[in-house]
Amino acid sequence: MSIAVGLIYRVNQIEVDVSGNCVRREGVDYVLRYQTFHVLLYLLQQGGKLVSKEELTAAIWSDAAVTDNALTQCIAEIRKAFGDDSRHPSYIKTISKVGYQFVAPIETIEVSQAPDAFKPEITPDESFPVTKVEDSALKPDAVPATGQTGPFPDRQKAKRILLGLLVLISISLLVWGITKGYRRVDTASPVSSATAGQQLAVMYFENESQNRDFDWLSQGLADMMITDMSRSGALRVLSREQLAPLLEATDKSFGGSRADPMHIAETVHATNFLTGSFTALAGHFRIDIQLHDSRTGQILFADHSVFQDSSDILSQVDVLAAHLETKMALNPVVKPDLAAETTKNVEAYQYYSLGVEKAQEFENAQALNLLKQATELDPNFAMAYARIGYTYAMVDFAPEKGQPYLQKALQLSARLSEKDRLYVNSWYAISKGDVKEAEQTLTRITELYPQETEAYWRLARLSRADEHPAEGIEILKRGLAYSPNDKNLNNTLGFILLCLHRYSEAIAAEKKYVTLAPDEPNPYDSLGMAYQQSGDYPNAILQFNKALSLNPQFEPAIIHMGDVYYQTGQFDKAIELYQHYIQVTRTEDAQALGYEDLATVYLAMKKMPEAEQAATLGLKSNPNAVWPSLVIALKKSDYKTESHLEQILFKNIPTQERGTPGDQRTKFYYLGYIDLHKGNAQQALADFKTALEHLPPSSGMDIYEDCLANAELQLGRYEEAAVEYNRILKLNPNYPQTREHLAEAETHIARVEEKQHGVKNRTSDSGRDSKLLSSSMPSFQSTADRFDSASSLQD
Repeated sequence: MSIAVGLIYRVNQIEVDVSGNCVRREGVDYVLRYQTFHVLLYLLQQGGKLVSKEELTAAIWSDAAVTDNALTQCIAEIRKAFGDDSRHPSYIKTISKVGYQFVAPIETIEVSQAPDAFKPEITPDESFPVTKVEDSALKPDAVPATGQTGPFPDRQKAKRILLGLLVLISISLLVWGITKGYRRVDTASPVSSATAGQQLAVMYFENESQNRDFDWLSQGLADMMITDMSRSGALRVLSREQLAPLLEATDKSFGGSRADPMHIAETVHATNFLTGSFTALAGHFRIDIQLHDSRTGQILFADHSVFQDSSDILSQVDVLAAHLETKMALNPVVKPDLAAETTKNVEAYQYYSLGVEKAQEFENAQALNLLKQATELDPNFAMAYARIGYTYAMVDFAPEKGQPYLQKALQLSARLSEKDRLYVNSWYAISKGDVKEAEQTLTRITELYPQETEAYWRLARLSRADEHPAEGIEILKRGLAYSPNDKNLNNTLGFILLCLHRYSEAIAAEKKYVTLAPDEPNPYDSLGMAYQQSGDYPNAILQFNKALSLNPQFEPAIIHMGDVYYQTGQFDKAIELYQHYIQVTRTEDAQALGYEDLATVYLAMKKMPEAEQAATLGLKSNPNAVWPSLVIALKKSDYKTESHLEQILFKNIPTQERGTPGDQRTKFYYLGYIDLHKGNAQQALADFKTALEHLPPSSGMDIYEDCLANAELQLGRYEEAAVEYNRILKLNPNYPQTREHLAEAETHIARVEEKQHGVKNRTSDSGRDSKLLSSSMPSFQSTADRFDSASSLQD
């Protein structure tokens, strides 16, 4: 397809500027993507003839394999630029199942040259010579488990190379823009408004190649640019984690609705935002970047790089970043190249980028697999080690497994940025249980990088674990002021509100989390947990099933749904889910948790042999998982075994957050249970009262809200028990067994009153009321067995 650069096509009052690569309508320049603009030019060159889809595809994409949707997207963008209506077209008519026809009259105007403002800026230091090299950085057999292939698939036919390169260089492609049209300025002008207080938001890069094998680079190139620009020292660059919730909520298909980058930048208070695109044409690769003013969307600077060898990606990002820093008038700093601080191996970076993405979605198994492959390809990839340690220590059940990886990352700290080094230190401190060090480091991050949202929600979770939820909420408010749509901030807010019994607010926060990440399983799991604690068990099951529909092996949803079935007396379903959890989980600690839960259910069902077997398997998986075995020892009056297990138990109380002291409500519940079974009634009651002074666990089979009431009922303190049960029903009208136990307490109270005062009418009324109270709840365990169904906790 030949292109005359000095042409303008005029259609009615609309101009198509070949040199400017734009459609000019009503004084506004609509910059189109590379393929879209060439589809438009091809239709214009046919002078109104009908063009088949096959002909268009062959002319624009040559030998590349593309779908019909790619062409449909291009036509949709052209119509948007022309202000055309597909139902009543004035410019482009669709001939069903055949092709497209440009139906408006076309006038061709030749100009001597493109306007100066639209000339590409190519100087010796900014040109990127293409050297013919053999691209062997990624091999077809080195494919991640997620299905993506390496960044550079097989090349197109050799005869396309020269043509493609000429097309790339000859046309003034200052912008391959997003679908909203932005005004352009002379790219030779420095951005004089840049100051040290500027904040930059880097959007995901657009994959213009129509090759899904390159999809990982959408986030990968953004991450590389964020890392590179963060090192300037004069610019605050928002992290990938902070922008991910907003960017991932965007429909990336050009045919669909896309979030406005200006809106995203405004949301995170960025003064500028960077958009970019990449494509592979005729055996070469091209990266384009555009810097925008967040207030107006105006393009302040545009640059590009063309190269062939995939191993040059990181070095070319370095060059683009250097040019961008120069144009933003940032003070240059001496710094190593990007590869020196990350990895020189592009394939390793691919695995790393995909691994980080999976970790953000709580797809831990895939994340660990990808990140470990990155370290195998580059044994000095510091952040890959750090992310492995993070996944183990901060997300999974194995902080001890994470520590060696975090130590390795810190040993390679010369290859970490200042911000990354601080984060790794905080993760390591949490994994070791050094809460004070973790809090100091995270606070330091909020001071140096006030828009780093992870630091806020990490601090808030530590505050909640330290039983200062109000402080945690205030920390979250500070973070939400910077980024109200950060998914982790909203999730943590719901998590903390739950422990305060502010259920409606917690549900609202988790619903927002779902809207921010609708394609991830964890938001639905979190919303399910909020419904569970509020007593809305049907909705809890619904949300857990939604999570599992997105990932059938999503471990948290499996075990949490088992907890709901246990709480509602559906023991067989609970057993099935706990067994499934044991099968799919990867760590021995998590398997131990599953066996503990199984043992608890079997105890509630009075199946002692099965309970003993599950408890024994739990101890084999984790020698500290002693609670079910201790309960069994008490039932057998085996106090020697119980004493030994008790010593282990209180050294390893479950925690609400990695690195924090054991959960205090759980600790005092354990003490009260043991004292009650040993006949120390008054001490047991004191223990249970102390337990209720502490915050409830965030999840698990039991939050022990009824521990004191059950003990009082068992000890014949019926009036005190009734008061407690009524308190619980105000918090959760469907709290397991509470209505049944309240009815039992009131029946005893009525009998005592009848015996003392002969009030028979009250007896009959109370009995009738008791039946009504208990009719809506299934019959679960006896009061004594309620204590035997205590469980360990999940984070």
